[in-house]
Amino acid sequence: MDEWLKYHVALLMSGLVPALYAAETSMKQLGETRDLLVLSVRATKEALRGLRDAGYSPSPPVVRGFEYVPEPICVWAIGWLMRNEYAKVSVEGHARDGRDEMTYLFDELCVIIDQSDVDTDAIDRLAPYYDPDTPPYPDGKRDISMNWGGLVAPALGVGTLALAFRHLRSRASADSAAERESRGVQYEVVGPEDATAVVFTHGFALDRETWREQVATLSESYRVLSWNLPGCGKSAESSDPVRFDVASRRLLDALDDEGIDRAVLVGQSMGSLLSQYIASHYPDRVRALVHVGGFPLHEGFSRPMIELMGLHARALKFMPERALYDVFGRLVARTPEARQYVKQTSARTGKENMVSLERGLLEDIEEGIPELTDVPQLVVVGEHEYFPLRKKAKEWSERLPNSVYTTVPDAGHIANHDAPTEFNEMLISFLETLDQSTSE
Repeated sequence: MDEWLKYHVALLMSGLVPALYAAETSMKQLGETRDLLVLSVRATKEALRGLRDAGYSPSPPVVRGFEYVPEPICVWAIGWLMRNEYAKVSVEGHARDGRDEMTYLFDELCVIIDQSDVDTDAIDRLAPYYDPDTPPYPDGKRDISMNWGGLVAPALGVGTLALAFRHLRSRASADSAAERESRGVQYEVVGPEDATAVVFTHGFALDRETWREQVATLSESYRVLSWNLPGCGKSAESSDPVRFDVASRRLLDALDDEGIDRAVLVGQSMGSLLSQYIASHYPDRVRALVHVGGFPLHEGFSRPMIELMGLHARALKFMPERALYDVFGRLVARTPEARQYVKQTSARTGKENMVSLERGLLEDIEEGIPELTDVPQLVVVGEHEYFPLRKKAKEWSERLPNSVYTTVPDAGHIANHDAPTEFNEMLISFLETLDQSTSE
């Protein structure tokens, strides 16, 4: 058992996990960055050789076969696996939430490997990425040449790799996600086609990765769609920010393409406001609303407050970019991982788009909606949400005709990202209650 555990750590911590951190904890990004796949394969083989050289027998014995599989085959197979939904569900969340644990296991593995005479060049190149402050590896980079020697490898090696991925391939087919584009909107849809549809809309300057833990958890029982608002995050280079009227129409077009007539809209902050706009203008498309760090679009802020917020939008233009992204992360997130995500994603959005987004948002807030929506609603706030927003959300929930108000412990403005497990339990409970009321 001791040897089995050591080899299990070697297979994951030496190459795959640090490569995943280098790809900003995105399996898809890792699968599309060949350099990281090559380093991951080489680091894993170095770790396996290191354990054997240190006197530990491969456990199970079939693990040794990985050393004989040609590098191009390993890179192709692992790249394919990283790009499917099962890899995201099974590995990505654990790596993201357990970074301290992963780092500890890696350090303990290195203590053993250092006792051997095995060269650890790939391990050494990936090791810095366990530090969250290390800048990510360039997305999609392909500068490292693969080792094409030994393509006529022992049949045992190839068979070992095939067996290792056979089960995961079948699971991936069952849980497959579709990344698509509709009228310039990038989105992902996953889950049973005949299940209740749940749509996730992110907050200001972020992207659909805000909801990765929710998508992974809900996709087994619900039809889940998450999308990037135009001009935000990974969509910043291909689109410009738009007002709520345009954004809502583009989302509905995507829903039409997927055959989704009605959906539960889950929105974080600005995403909550857009959900309210859609519920007001297209009520037949909305089954229920879930708000995370949201506030009312109907009579949400007074005119003087909106003018004050406008000063903030103008101030953004003069703030140094690096400081802007760092401050933004600290303002809206509580955990180090969530702050790092906000910092990196807002940097992708860029200061120019952030200024444009905020100006458009203020105009949408000022226009508002004519009345409160009467669909079932769940209002969620983090325990450490800013008091004015927490107070306004509480008062708003009390005004809504059919609403539940709840607080996520030890979470901030992005409560679903700060405390995903607790938030998921609240969301699933609400959805189950919604389904029960519909069936009665």
